[in-house]
Amino acid sequence: MNKLTGVAVDELQRAKRAAGLSNIQVAGALGLNRQTVGTRFQNKNMTLDEFIKTAMLSDERPSDILKRAEVHATLASQEGEK
Repeated sequence: MNKLTGVAVDELQRAKRAAGLSNIQVAGALGLNRQTVGTRFQNKNMTLDEFIKTAMLSDERPSDILKRAEVHATLASQEGEK
């Protein structure tokens, strides 16, 4: 997994929480169980379909989440170079 992927899933989790969504609610929308959703976020590894559906459920555009993730990953990379 590259750094941007992990940061993107972190951003998605922030969006999910900001929307007040539980893993149970996300699981129901994705057709998964709660533990699987938790594991996807913990491991920062989910399918593109899961990412998009969770973003939409959180009332966010997936592209906006990815843009924020790219900014955070770039800033973190620049901090690491100093």
